[in-house]
Amino acid sequence: MTCGASQRNFGLKRRAVVWFSAAGLLLCAFCKLHGYVQPLDSGVAITWQVQATLKHKGSVYGVAFARDGKMLAAGSGDQFTDGDKAGEVKLWDVSSQHEEAVLLGHSEAVSSVAFSRDGKMLLTGSFDKTARLWNVATRQEVRTLRGHVGEIDGVAFAPNGETVASASGGLLGNTEFGEVRLWNVATGEERQILRGHRGWVHSVSFSPDGKTLATGGGALVNGAFVGDAKLWDLATGQERISLVGHMDQVTSLEFSHDGTTLATGSCDHTVKLWDPVTGHEKATLRGFSERIGCVAFAPDDRTVAAGGADDTVKLWDVATGQLLFVLQGHSGEVNSVAFAPSGTMLASGSDDGTVRLWKQVKRE
Repeated sequence: MTCGASQRNFGLKRRAVVWFSAAGLLLCAFCKLHGYVQPLDSGVAITWQVQATLKHKGSVYGVAFARDGKMLAAGSGDQFTDGDKAGEVKLWDVSSQHEEAVLLGHSEAVSSVAFSRDGKMLLTGSFDKTARLWNVATRQEVRTLRGHVGEIDGVAFAPNGETVASASGGLLGNTEFGEVRLWNVATGEERQILRGHRGWVHSVSFSPDGKTLATGGGALVNGAFVGDAKLWDLATGQERISLVGHMDQVTSLEFSHDGTTLATGSCDHTVKLWDPVTGHEKATLRGFSERIGCVAFAPDDRTVAAGGADDTVKLWDVATGQLLFVLQGHSGEVNSVAFAPSGTMLASGSDDGTVRLWKQVKRE
């Protein structure tokens, strides 16, 4: 994925930073050395601290919690230190932080992971242009979904567990292309192909009722990157709304759990919140000075998190748009974020080859 900006690696530095509201009120401070945010405003009752650092061989591109919160899946890849380029998925026990299994089969990096709602199956997408379904209990591959001609950047399970979606893109000559494919979980057969994006499609998300699919991507148009997000009616396979507002590629998107809001993250350094019924923009969340690679809603939908190329995870209040926390400690771009079902834990995957588990704790 290209966002029109080179990747940066800042390294781990000792420094303290304070954040002020527009009114000049001191909100919070963080220390990069310890990798946590300490809120200073007396009205903030909690903070986030690193509970564990889980190590992978290459960049971590996708993280997802099982619905019961007991297991975390993380997909990674790139050129490993031993010369291997194959992608891998690690399954972690969240309570003990023990590596339970390594799922092998993808020939290139694993870009995205998603659990079925019942937690019995795991879906993985890869730069090897395939998506794979795995039996979580047996750790065995159930089937490989083939058909994409470009690298897969995003995958998602439908709420009913019967359909999965995969998003991809690439170059045909000098022309960018992107598409989304829908697959039958039981048979592996292709159900639909959604085309309409001008370029690469990076992310997909099903609405909670399973009737709408959101897709996000972008393309190079007249020498400049343009982002686009679309909402599709899955009953007809037709585009329902195009969300216009981002000035660069849409790298990630996610529906809120109640279905009333769609969050999109972009290489234009912003997160936008949208009304998925009308397509109207609700808010623009700022705080990043570099591209954003991932977004996620907390289970109660009151907080949205995003990770980006400045090596941080940032959390905002959805109702007010206020930046609440900056989680710092990674030494590489943050590619993926996910909240645990409890809402008191957050996982972040990074180019530094780690997953960090952040725990919400009461302020002392």
